[in-house]
Amino acid sequence: MLRDAIDRAVEPARRVRYLLPRSTDPTGRMFSTIRRRLTLWYIGILAAALVFFGVVLYLTANAALLNPIHRQAQDDIGTMAHSWQVLPGTACLVDPHEISSPLWACYNSHGQLVNAGRLDQYAPPFVGPSAADQALAAGSSSDTIGGGPFGTIERTAVRVSANGQVLGIVQVGVPVGPQLTVLHELLTYLLAIGGAALFLAAVGGLFLSAIALHPARLAYRRQREFVADAAHELRTPLSLLHADADVLLRGRSRLDPGDVELVEDMVTETNHLTALANHLLDLARLDVGQMPLEQDVIDLAALAMELTRRAGPLAAEKGVSLHVDAPHPILVIGDRLLIEEAALVLLDNAIKYNHEGGDVHVRARRADDRAHFEVRDTGIGVSAENLPHLGERFFRVDKARSRQAGGAGLGISIARTIAERHGGRLRLASALGEGTEAALTLPAAGGGAVPATDAVASAGPAPTP
Repeated sequence: MLRDAIDRAVEPARRVRYLLPRSTDPTGRMFSTIRRRLTLWYIGILAAALVFFGVVLYLTANAALLNPIHRQAQDDIGTMAHSWQVLPGTACLVDPHEISSPLWACYNSHGQLVNAGRLDQYAPPFVGPSAADQALAAGSSSDTIGGGPFGTIERTAVRVSANGQVLGIVQVGVPVGPQLTVLHELLTYLLAIGGAALFLAAVGGLFLSAIALHPARLAYRRQREFVADAAHELRTPLSLLHADADVLLRGRSRLDPGDVELVEDMVTETNHLTALANHLLDLARLDVGQMPLEQDVIDLAALAMELTRRAGPLAAEKGVSLHVDAPHPILVIGDRLLIEEAALVLLDNAIKYNHEGGDVHVRARRADDRAHFEVRDTGIGVSAENLPHLGERFFRVDKARSRQAGGAGLGISIARTIAERHGGRLRLASALGEGTEAALTLPAAGGGAVPATDAVASAGPAPTP
């Protein structure tokens, strides 16, 4: 059977351990990713809190410093406007002792200056026509200007009317330089303190997340080691059980027919448990980086031809036709046994989950710097909601049918892990009732690495080769 061929192909690789450097440990990469994400979440939440409280503090300080100035300007404008409205025939006679703003001016309804205070010191910037023209058009205007002995001032202009007739514009100016300086310094301090707090949060977050994840890392490593050790220890008694059952079957003529069926069931279940133990051992070693990667030159076209030939008996038993499209050599560099195991998983699934009289197309091709080993079938397919879960360990779409076919839900996970260990990826596309396409993509000889990604769901029919 094809599963026996898989077990024989990967048996030499299972005997070798601790050949990869620690930096290639997938478990370490997983926990490093979790650690970075926890730190980023911590920094993000802290940054949001700092921004919120910083904005509240800045707006509060802004209101406390500038609101009295705004009220002062409005009071002075009200006083000037009232005086002009009481005596509309005058040219805005203003008593400087009645207002507190150091700068003031009046314009007629045409925007021409008619009266002003302290022009000798501040005439050019303060009495410019821009504020008056805007107030005539919009009713009021406010801006901030600089220059002169008063420094930065806030200029406010308002249109004055009496009996439905526009009398002119009254304008005042209040120095705001000291207040703006305080606000600028406050903003500088907030940014500096916030930046320093985020930097310390990043350093502290990395440290605290490492401490928090240490028990989880230890438990995860012990769980992986337990799975690997348990799977390894189970293989010996399972081999003995299988051998004893084979001995009994050799003398089946001396056994009752019912006993023969029981022994055959024992052989079937022993084979299933052996395959499950081997898969668990492979996954555990791949997870912790204990399975070596040989550097062999592999022709995917020749591999496709060879695997199709070896899968012929299983396909004939299922009534499935095999088709190969691999006319040219497609070279990759990697571990021959592991790549062969991943390809066998895809071919085995395409045959097992196919209809009687169905087809399986195997194709090897190269596109740019990538080599593709593609297996497309006309089988039962996978629904769009289940497709993203393919590759999760022990996930099976139809548990009853998968168990009957001998699957444990680990083959796709093994194939995906092998692809990622070789700098490639495993892509899956399927349509329920129409078939599935699995594509093992690896860096072609002389090409660069391919980013590892998970399955890609497709609601439409499987692509044609």
